[in-house]
Amino acid sequence: MPLAEWQPPEVTMHFSINLLAWLLVGAAMGWLVSRLVRLRGRRPLLLNMAAGMIGALLAGLWVAPLIALPEQVAPPPSLDAMAVTSLGAVAVLVVVDGIWLWFRRLH
Repeated sequence: MPLAEWQPPEVTMHFSINLLAWLLVGAAMGWLVSRLVRLRGRRPLLLNMAAGMIGALLAGLWVAPLIALPEQVAPPPSLDAMAVTSLGAVAVLVVVDGIWLWFRRLH
């Protein structure tokens, strides 16, 4: 589906469950990445979790429908959709880490 044809999903109880799952996966990925990479001293944990949540939301809302994962709006959340949201969370965390390091070098 081309991006120009994308429509926001209808907000239903099933979508709300998936939205909650995406937020939880994003927060968990933010926490996990901060533990694995040992970012505790470099960046606040809440920033990692928020970046992970944003990445998971973006991936769940835009990437999953683009790669034809129709299960992403049906309960329960599918493993495919959770994998996509996890990758989206990690992608945003990598971008935030790059911006964070660039900003710290300036000061």
